[in-house]
Formats: sequence, C-alpha cells, structure tokens
Amino acid sequence: MQTSTILVIDPDGTEMPRISAAARPFGSRIMWADNIEEGMRLMAEARPELILASDALTGLPDPRRLLDDMARLKLSSQLVVLSSDPGFDRAMEMVTDGVFTVLRKPADQDRLRGVIRKVLDGLQLMATLVGRSRDESERELEIYKLLARSQELAPLAAAVCAAGDSLAPGIRTRIELSGELGEALASLRASGARDAVRDDGPEEPEGMFSFDADSPARPRVPSLTRELSFRGTVIGTLALDFPCADPSSSPEAPEGLDELVWAASLHLFRARQYQEAVRLASRDPLTSLLNRRAFMECLDREFAKAGRHNTPLSLIMLDIDHFKSVNDTFGHQTGDKILKWVSQVLEGTVRTGDIVGRIGGEEFAILLPWTGQDQARNLAERIRTGLATARRPTRSALLRPTVSQGISTAEHFLINSSEDLIYWSDQAMYLAKREGRDTVRAASDLRPDPKLEEHRYVFQ
Repeated sequence: MQTSTILVIDPDGTEMPRISAAARPFGSRIMWADNIEEGMRLMAEARPELILASDALTGLPDPRRLLDDMARLKLSSQLVVLSSDPGFDRAMEMVTDGVFTVLRKPADQDRLRGVIRKVLDGLQLMATLVGRSRDESERELEIYKLLARSQELAPLAAAVCAAGDSLAPGIRTRIELSGELGEALASLRASGARDAVRDDGPEEPEGMFSFDADSPARPRVPSLTRELSFRGTVIGTLALDFPCADPSSSPEAPEGLDELVWAASLHLFRARQYQEAVRLASRDPLTSLLNRRAFMECLDREFAKAGRHNTPLSLIMLDIDHFKSVNDTFGHQTGDKILKWVSQVLEGTVRTGDIVGRIGGEEFAILLPWTGQDQARNLAERIRTGLATARRPTRSALLRPTVSQGISTAEHFLINSSEDLIYWSDQAMYLAKREGRDTVRAASDLRPDPKLEEHRYVFQ
C-alpha cells in the first residue's frame, strides 16, 4: 500500500508528538491544521486516510459536520475524535453517528498505534475489494464505508448482505448469527425490520423443483456457506445463494469472498462489543436491573406508544421499608445483599414484557405495558407475598425486608405525561408508607387535596 496520510486538526498541536511516534511504524505522512477551515482545505487536497480532530475546535460543536464534509468529498477516511473529557454517553453518540472511535487526551501511544493499524488495514481491504470493478467502485465504496463504520447491528447486517450481493450477479446473501447477536437479529426480523436485515431468502427461479412424496415441490438453490469468527469467537455464518445456477452444481466462490468474510467477522465482533458496552451502560452494577437512565428511556417510549395505540400502561414504584436503619445497624454489605434479594424476587415475579429498574438507592420501579390498575395491583400483591415467603436474604432472624408500593395508571385523568405517571406513583407509595408500610396503594386511593395539586407543580 502506498504511503498513507494522517491529518490532525487540533488548535494547540499538543498531540502531534504522540501521533507522530505512533504512526512512525507505518511510514505515514502527518499533516497538521490548527483550525477547521485549514483542516477542510487539507482534507480536499491531501485526501487523508485518517483524520484525528479535537472536539475543542472552534466551529466544530458536532463531528457530524466533518463526517458530512468527508462524504461530500467522497473520502474513504475514518474520523477519530480527540477529547479531554468525552464522557461515555457522548462517546457512544459520536460512534453511532459514524466516528471510528473517541480517544481521551492526552492520547495513549499504544492505543493510538492500534487505532492507526485498524484504520489502515481496513482501508487496504476496501481498496482491494473496490478495485475489482471500476464500474461499480462508487457503489461498493459506499457499501464498505458503511461496513467499516457501523457498530449497530441493523445497518451492519444490511451492509454485509449488500456487500455479498455485489460479489457477483444474481447472488443473494444471508447471515445467521449466534449468541446475543443472534437474538438481537431475530428480534429485528420479528419486528418487521426488513429494510435493516434481510430475512426473505433467495428469490425462487422458475423451473427449479425437487419432488418429495411427503412435502410440496420447492426450489433447490445452490449456496456457499462460510463461518464468521474472530479471535476464536464464532459469530455465525454467511451464506451466498446462487438462484441462477444449476441446482446440481457446486458454485465457485466469487472473488473477494474471503475478504468479505474477514471484514464481516471483524465488524460483527465490534458490534458484539458495542452491544455489550451499551448493555453494561444501561444496567445497575449491583442488581443487574436497568439503571435510572435506561428505565426512564423505556418509560418515555412506552408512554408514547400507549398514547398512540390507546392502550393501558401502569407503573409500580417500590421502596424498601426502613432501609436506612438496616444500613446503619447491620452495615452496607448487608444492605447490598437485601438490594440483590429484592431485585431477584422482582425479576422472578413479573411477567414477560414487564420492565424492572433500580432507579435510586433502595427504590425500584416496574413498568407494565398493556396493564390496567387492577392487574397492576394484583401483581404488586404477588410481589408483597413473594417477599414475605422467599428465603431470607441474611441469617439474621430480625431481617425480613418489606416494601411499600405505589401504583399509577396512564388512564387517570391527571396523568398526561411520563413525568405525571412517576409523580402519582410516588405519591401513592408515600401514602403506603404513611399507612403502615408493607402495603400497596394506587393513585386513585389519594384524596383530592388542593395543596397536593399545588405541591405537584412545585415538584415538577
């Protein structure tokens, strides 16, 4: 591969020594711009393979501007963002938008070297594949840019299928994934996301039938199958169907198949890592339930869905009774055991489709789609009974934790938003505490009180 070019767009240039040292083994040419305008000029003239841009640049509040400019210039470059304090949420957002990765400043030299190697290896593979057909180069370039950049499963699966179809006329490409990726792919197919993931298989050519006494006639389509694996991890299989070929023949592997299998394995492995990172970011580390942020996102989504389809939606808020006294008397380690125990009872009691989260300290929440108040109250009573009959979380006979529960339902006339749903569940839960704890109350049990309504607006 000819000498690569790396463009650094950084106002103070403090990263230049580290980037130069990391790029030295690859013989890359390093260019530097201290402002976005100069960076744009060098992008157009030098057409670099890798662009490292600081998020401290004036005029670059959002890296999507640079990504749009790269697309306009038809660059196959990768964009890496350098940030003093990216934050997990912001970094995930940028990667989803198309940034290759986000590096914290000052950048670690080994991490920089690894990123440069990945980018250059990927672009070399892309050049090999695109070079097969000059007439199709622009279309294939777009396919492989998507394949290299995407870390989300739906666009990545679509890119793999499109790339496989481009290897030879008439090919239809299918992917079957294993483990958590397979479950996610099946979920996409079940939801009807046909634009994102192909699930319709090959078209049936006329005149190709095999007859079986016990089954109706159906076409036989020759295919090639390759295992997708990376670093010893089997990810799934890639299948190419040849509907135009002789059904009795063994089709030859098209040029570029091995490269596609390697690229698909690499980027599906990255998607697996991305999916795991997103999962961990949405989970409470102690109980493995959804954390507050992830639960609130589910609440907003389900509330909007219930409004569109005019279906019931209920919310149960739960608070462990006297939890502060438990921590003060028995210690935080015992408190953690109780939190885990309550979360296990909740997960073992709720129904499929219910959403459970730990939204703070000793407070939990359960979101119940398609559920009215009476059904929600029945579930809350089962939870109360389950906690009373479950094996004690500790050896101490003094500890039999209970919870106070409050229910609100979106059908209530005072509930016009997801915030209202939370507020009235909270009020019902506080009523349960005032009335003796270890009990269940609903928003409809609250007495109309002008002061309470006044406090509601203060609360919001």
